[in-house]
Amino acid sequence: MRRLLTAAALALVWCCCRPASAAAGSCPTSITACGCTIASSGFYQLGSDLTATNPNADCLDVKAANVNLWLDGHSISGTGSRIGLHLLKTARGAFIEGLDLGSGAFASVGSFAIGIEDDADGAIIGHTNVSDNSNVGVLLNRVNGSLVSDFGAFSNSYGVELSGATLCSIQRATLEGNSIYGMWLIGSSRNVVNFFEAQDNLIAGLYLGCQPHSGPTGGRCKPSSKNHIYDGPEVGPASASQNYGVAIDSGNVGNVLSGITAGGDAVTDLVDQNAGCSNLWFNNSGANNNPCIH
Repeated sequence: MRRLLTAAALALVWCCCRPASAAAGSCPTSITACGCTIASSGFYQLGSDLTATNPNADCLDVKAANVNLWLDGHSISGTGSRIGLHLLKTARGAFIEGLDLGSGAFASVGSFAIGIEDDADGAIIGHTNVSDNSNVGVLLNRVNGSLVSDFGAFSNSYGVELSGATLCSIQRATLEGNSIYGMWLIGSSRNVVNFFEAQDNLIAGLYLGCQPHSGPTGGRCKPSSKNHIYDGPEVGPASASQNYGVAIDSGNVGNVLSGITAGGDAVTDLVDQNAGCSNLWFNNSGANNNPCIH
């Protein structure tokens, strides 16, 4: 349900190989076109909706640390490739706010390969929806301590991906209609995911494991462990199929999952492929779950 994206959320005022991003030129403080890099700390805002025209470059790159970027409810639209908003590794402590304070509208980033990629530690990203990106809506790429909150990820391949991320937080996320996973944790540990809805994501609403497409079928990669995942009030199909609600693949252990209400998933609602679970499940509900899931 998209109700998480209503005014109730306003009370609170993300590895693939590719060439270097190289958005050309330094951005002005009021940004009205794609193709620039924020290279100095300070305050920036979008002055209009942005539409990318160069399929070989990101729309916006952030290079400097401690940048405050207000998207003011605007849209950032792409050509199906590259990245909409890219926080480079040097952009530590970036603050990205998508809310239009006048109308309450959220910003949106869509029709890229990756909507938002965070390579920088300690970023805060809020009130910015991601949709129709061919790979990932929001990617947290080997970062520590970043926060993404109050947003929706719709009709991407992966709504949210945490790849090698630690001590990050995903809060109040609506994950709908993504063609593989609503959220994918791979090699990511000690993160918090709370108050999420995951519906109509073809393979799984939320998946911890190595498999990029097939869900909990094994495989070897760095495990995801010691994550806390809780308060998922609506996990399952709404108007389309979803195979699994929450799926934890073998080798991913020591995670805590609580308060997840799942139902109607095509294979099973909640699944843990580890013997005896090896993860702590409590106060969850669903059908055809492992006996060790409570």
